[in-house]
Amino acid sequence: MDTPERLLSVILPCQKEADNIHFILSELNKYAKSARIKETIVVDDASEDGTAKVAESFVTEFPELNVKVVTRPKPRKGYGAVVRFGMNYATGKYCTFVGADGVDPLQLLPTYVENLDQGADLVQCRRYFTPEDSGKLPRNYRIYQTLFQSFQRVALGRRLEDSTYAFKAFDMKLVQRLGITSNGFSISPEIIFKMVLSGRKIVVIPARQGFRKRGVSKFNFRKEGYGFFKVALRAGLHRLGIRWFEEIPRD
Repeated sequence: MDTPERLLSVILPCQKEADNIHFILSELNKYAKSARIKETIVVDDASEDGTAKVAESFVTEFPELNVKVVTRPKPRKGYGAVVRFGMNYATGKYCTFVGADGVDPLQLLPTYVENLDQGADLVQCRRYFTPEDSGKLPRNYRIYQTLFQSFQRVALGRRLEDSTYAFKAFDMKLVQRLGITSNGFSISPEIIFKMVLSGRKIVVIPARQGFRKRGVSKFNFRKEGYGFFKVALRAGLHRLGIRWFEEIPRD
């Protein structure tokens, strides 16, 4: 029986994640075959805690993941700059971003790849699919999400599911051709907005997010909010004819 081709490049952005790197590689390793992971690119954002060196020490422990460790030099520019840097090293047909904090529902990875094989251009996880889930969020985050969801709905003319969540998988060459420029966490809605505006097939899968056990989240509401609303505004202007990117006809 032929072995299925490995097509998925996993980008693992890290900033001061030395304590988490073994855990997340262990978790990813559970899905190395079922998700057909071709490579795992650990991108260290010039961490001072030796994240890159720690990651390199585990390369031989997880041969199925084909771990590559690269470091993005200072100055730091944000999450988006880190994952874009990692994509420069990626060789897979498909790509996904995985948080080193272990909160992403990695059990979805085989389903992500299956949907991409079946013609989806992007597969997105939706975290908050019951009132109970939303109720567990901090009040300021709920307010922010409500405002952003309303703004993006006006900008795009449709409702999108959890567009701010980075845990998605997509056709890598297509995303690179559409162009991504965000340096912050706004890279996530930028990708999905451009997919929507260019008429691509998007599949949404519900799953609950976990909780960070070690370290500190790098997400800052005030710092990232401007980037999120900026990409939504650009999406709205694109619909009005003020070009944000060049749309690519479907094959």
